Amino acid sequence: MGDSILFRPDAMGPGGLTPLHVAASLDSRENVLDALTEDPRSVGIKAWKSKRDSSGLTAHDHACMRGNYLYVRLVEKKLNKKSGNGHVVVDIPGRVIDSSKLGRTSKFGGLESEKREESAGSASRNWVMEEGGDHQ
Repeated sequence: MGDSILFRPDAMGPGGLTPLHVAASLDSRENVLDALTEDPRSVGIKAWKSKRDSSGLTAHDHACMRGNYLYVRLVEKKLNKKSGNGHVVVDIPGRVIDSSKLGRTSKFGGLESEKREESAGSASRNWVMEEGGDHQ
């Protein structure tokens, strides 16, 4: 059998949807997405950000719209592993904050991080990291 693919993850169906689009849109389907992106020729990984449905959206877009960021990380890790480019995927959940309201600043190995505490009763914190420069 060799490198043949029995079930193509990039096969287009109604509305231009591929199995990747469908899996990316559903909750708790990490195992399905993992299988669809684990083929020897990387067909699934290549299609993740390139195959578009009739709305112009990729499987990656569908995962993001549904908040399935675990799927995005799963595929990004595979992409980085296959390409050997040494990139690291870091997920820092949070929201955009106004940098003019940031307080304390500290540096960590070439990255500058700034921390701002929320209102007095809140325990949550936001971290903003930038490369280079001294912005104290």
